[in-house]
Amino acid sequence: MNMKNFLKGAFAVAALAGAQVFAQEAAPEVKEEKICGLIPDSISLSMQYKSRYISDGFVINPDSMLFGSFDLGWDLTSHDGIYIGIWGANDLNHYNEDSGIKYEPEEFDYYIGYWYEFGDIPGIQSLTLDLSYTYWDYPSRTGWEGVGEQQNTIALDITAGCFLQPGVTINWDPENEKLYFKLHVGYDYEVEDVKGLSLSTGLAMFVGNGHYVAGKGVMDWDDDVPVDSYDRSAITTLIWDVALTYAVNDHISFGPFASLNFAVDHNVRDTWKANDNSKSGCNTLWGFGGKISF
Repeated sequence: MNMKNFLKGAFAVAALAGAQVFAQEAAPEVKEEKICGLIPDSISLSMQYKSRYISDGFVINPDSMLFGSFDLGWDLTSHDGIYIGIWGANDLNHYNEDSGIKYEPEEFDYYIGYWYEFGDIPGIQSLTLDLSYTYWDYPSRTGWEGVGEQQNTIALDITAGCFLQPGVTINWDPENEKLYFKLHVGYDYEVEDVKGLSLSTGLAMFVGNGHYVAGKGVMDWDDDVPVDSYDRSAITTLIWDVALTYAVNDHISFGPFASLNFAVDHNVRDTWKANDNSKSGCNTLWGFGGKISF
């Protein structure tokens, strides 16, 4: 698979879909416009406890951690808007502290994005495009050669509104010049017998540079495997997430969740097994979280 051609194709599909919808909406229909001011239209705060820190299937920290996020959103019109937020991770067990690696806190991610929803598309109901930029900051990280204190990621997510909400996320790391994709589907089920209780599940498949996804672009855990053997396009990781959520009201919700992360590509699997954080080609986690939104 040629990643550059795949990326061009994905953007072309999005552009064609957009052109089709704009053509359909050319009729003299007036939609309600919203004014974007300083006061956000939505505010959300979340907190999670996880048994370990896993990113795209790769184990960053094998010990329990706390995660939190704070998001603000503004509706530009009835079908698009912008958002900003911060996501943080804090190590509860001071993992690797003796080796000189400090995690107090481990990570802050700052992000900004713009979303646009195309409505009334035949066959898929709707199509949402979400373009975001994330700045990954490790303010207290020291003692780990090859890992910078900052990273940057540009992502474009394209999701259809039909059954299972299929979509693709295109991720570009400009610092490491690595491109990878996440194909995803999801399903939400409301438990009829218990008001406010819902079950959600999602399946994601990562496609991209095997060396980058195996070690998040910066870590070589297995010196016995030549780097060149990773530098090829492959289906690298398969992730299954499931969560049970109880909504106390329209603003407060909480519940447990779990994740199963399986290395599909054999080079990625060998790297995970050589990593002291996981020592396995299948990484799992469980946790509990809550969210407040207005």
